[in-house]
Amino acid sequence: MIKIITDSTSDLPKEIADELGITVIPLNVHFGEEVYKDGVDIFPDKFYPRLENSSELPKTSQPSIGDFINIYKPYLDNGDQIISIHVSSKLSGTFNSATQAKSQLDNTNSISIIDTNSVSMGVGLISIYAAKLIKEKDISLADATKIITDVINKTETFALVETLEFLQKGGRISKTKELIGNLLKVRPILKSENGIIVQVGRERSRNKGIAYLEEAAKNSSPLKYLSIMYSTTPEEAQVLADKLRSKDVIPIIAQLGPVIGTYAGPQALAIALISD
Repeated sequence: MIKIITDSTSDLPKEIADELGITVIPLNVHFGEEVYKDGVDIFPDKFYPRLENSSELPKTSQPSIGDFINIYKPYLDNGDQIISIHVSSKLSGTFNSATQAKSQLDNTNSISIIDTNSVSMGVGLISIYAAKLIKEKDISLADATKIITDVINKTETFALVETLEFLQKGGRISKTKELIGNLLKVRPILKSENGIIVQVGRERSRNKGIAYLEEAAKNSSPLKYLSIMYSTTPEEAQVLADKLRSKDVIPIIAQLGPVIGTYAGPQALAIALISD
């Protein structure tokens, strides 16, 4: 059997992960000396109020090599193969930890590690696609890996953020970009592009920013999968999902978890999609 593993930056809803048998390895969130495992002992309902009231931005870190070995080894010992699907290696050391863990195990030919060049439900949708592929087809590890890798080119992620402050403090963009955004009083539109986060637009009102996301999804139609992600505004996510729902695609609504929320901040709204 081929097992699908992803990491908590995928923001994959637990019920979907459980239904499809996807294992999620948590990243770490650090508030000073306190360390929490994302989605295990810190959750959005407690994280976002603390983020807003904290004078110091939390830090994040990838799972250790040992964490990956502890996840991989029981499956390998059971005779399973593994496809491990992760956040862009240009944004996190998670892919590197997974790769090093693989090199320390005997069954290296039984593990395929995929860099999605994406983030949040971009990773999540690729993981869903992979899990359904494995369930529906009798397929080799090599063939499955190739098909999943090809899907990466059809995956896009866009985000509307209220401020670039959290991305700047987290070292994901420059201070200059944050200052320009603040001076212009605009809401940036970000996109995951070639594994990094780039600004592709800016809107003066939140409604126009949401309209940008709606248009981006429509421009990528026909869609195979679509997700609407939010940090603290579930009502907005639901409204956008209702607008984009079709007979072919029912959007998956997901909340941005603590690791992604560290950089996106409160009031972030995003979409992830896979074109058909």
